[in-house]
Amino acid sequence: LRHVDRTAVLLHLVDAYNDDAGEAYRTIRAELEKYSDLATRPEIVALTKVEGLSPDIIKMQSDSIRTINPHATIYEISAPAHQGIDDLLRALIVEIRVNEKRFLSGEDRSEEENSQPLPVIKLSDKQLRDTWQVEKRDGIFYVTGEKIEKFARRTDLDNYESVNRLRDILKKLGIRAELTNQGAEPTSIISIAGKEFTLVEDY
Repeated sequence: LRHVDRTAVLLHLVDAYNDDAGEAYRTIRAELEKYSDLATRPEIVALTKVEGLSPDIIKMQSDSIRTINPHATIYEISAPAHQGIDDLLRALIVEIRVNEKRFLSGEDRSEEENSQPLPVIKLSDKQLRDTWQVEKRDGIFYVTGEKIEKFARRTDLDNYESVNRLRDILKKLGIRAELTNQGAEPTSIISIAGKEFTLVEDY
């Protein structure tokens, strides 16, 4: 918590697959209340891994968190499906800009603490290779990304088993969930590295 204490804004990541997301959030808050003023620090809550859950369950988990903190700002996100990430980051930037001047002014902090450089978090080379994007243009869903394009280039479109393996990879990487979120239907055309096929096998 000494490391957390040096932050201007807290981001709580609560797993949506918890039996009770509100209780998980309460546990985090209880630990913060035992240490310094962290419980009163500006915060944002992110309900994670929502790509595999129904809207009703997601709402239930969000409501459960709000029973603990009615004023909680909650974002529903999925890293694999790239869902809600941009909105969350924008909200964090706003909160940080509003609060960092007060926090970094040095109030109640030693000169040694003030002189410590802020850590920089970067994606690893593997994480960069695994990233992907989905863009819909003229009714076609274009998927880009080093890893998924590599799989697509190896896919034989004339072999239905080969195409289905690619579809399975789309599902495992969370790409299929994002395609669905953007309105893709079973017969929608997916284009990856120049290879085009339907989202679901055409019987």
